[in-house]
This record gives sequence, structure tokens and C-alpha cells, in this order.
Amino acid sequence: MRIRNVGPEGLGNAAASAAWQKVAAGDPEQLTVILQAMNGANALAQNWLRAAVEAVADRAQVEVD
Repeated sequence: MRIRNVGPEGLGNAAASAAWQKVAAGDPEQLTVILQAMNGANALAQNWLRAAVEAVADRAQVEVD
């Protein structure tokens, strides 16, 4: 996963940004997979993944309301 390759000083930022958009647009059924990707990821990657989880969950909540 390209998001897990993000590093300090913008390393891998462009690829992570493109990947994040795809992950964040995913279905709520993918939340478990996204959360599992956080295991062993560096702190920067965990932040990106956390934001993707929030985006997916927020969108799912709107769909339910």
C-alpha cells in the first residue's frame, strides 16, 4: 500500500495522496482492511490511514441518516 510508504519531509507524499483518495472513497466494508493496514505502519502512515477511516465512516454515517 502506497500510504504505508509515506515518510518524513514529503517522501512518498504524492503517491500516498493519490492512494488516500481511493482508500477514503472505499466502501464501509473495507474499514477492517484499512484498520489492519495500520499495524506496523509508521506514525505518518497511521495518520493518513486514520483520516481515510474517518472519511469512510463519516460517509457511511451520512448514508444511514
